[in-house]
Amino acid sequence: MSSIGDINNIDVLTDVRLRVFNLLRVLKFFYSFKELEKYLEVPSQVLWRYVTFRSSPEKTTAYKILNKIKEKKLIENIVSNLRERPHLLLSNPGILELAAIKAFDEFKKDKVNVVLSAPDSYSIALASLISVYLKSRLCIPSRMPYVRELSNNYIIEPYLMGSSLIEIIAIPRECLPLRSRVLIVVANIQILEPLLATINLALKRHADIVGIFSLIGSKEAISKIEYKLPSKSKIVVTLPSYSFNLK
Repeated sequence: MSSIGDINNIDVLTDVRLRVFNLLRVLKFFYSFKELEKYLEVPSQVLWRYVTFRSSPEKTTAYKILNKIKEKKLIENIVSNLRERPHLLLSNPGILELAAIKAFDEFKKDKVNVVLSAPDSYSIALASLISVYLKSRLCIPSRMPYVRELSNNYIIEPYLMGSSLIEIIAIPRECLPLRSRVLIVVANIQILEPLLATINLALKRHADIVGIFSLIGSKEAISKIEYKLPSKSKIVVTLPSYSFNLK
């Protein structure tokens, strides 16, 4: 077992111990320490020390824990149970953390400069977590009335909500520099109008949209936005299924 002093030396991009810290912290939203002791075959006192950063596991122990998480389908069981209660997905911090880990796995090699959120509160919460994992600038659109004087400092995009309500979202120009490499984050890709408006904001800044990451989605919704994106852009939807890498 490594000492607490070793934690500061963990490489956040590659070290398996960091993945253990992150996943154990997430699992604690859904399992007790006694349950995790049974599933992972590690004493609950030791798991508590890992979760509270009192110590860090040796790499062999970390890989053992990750393999047990996969073997026992601990994450898949969480997702399966919550799939029956979709209203809990977007408000559950453990699920948001799992989604952020997935986004990191998918986009860590894409040199993302800016994480651009869709304008709703769930998307903003998810984008905030993902920007921390990717060490990227966070850009959040604001809803506001159109004021001509703002157009010099803001990028503005209107969209239609329902049959008659027009919403306007805007971002400061300095928030999204020209030709940034952008990851767009939306909690539910099936809510199309604000997502399409967010894509338009990025395109107005000639952004290189490396992808769209969503917590919830469907093939039908994806097919309705693909035409807006460069052919090399990735669209990643976390649920209804979830998988994670051991490395």
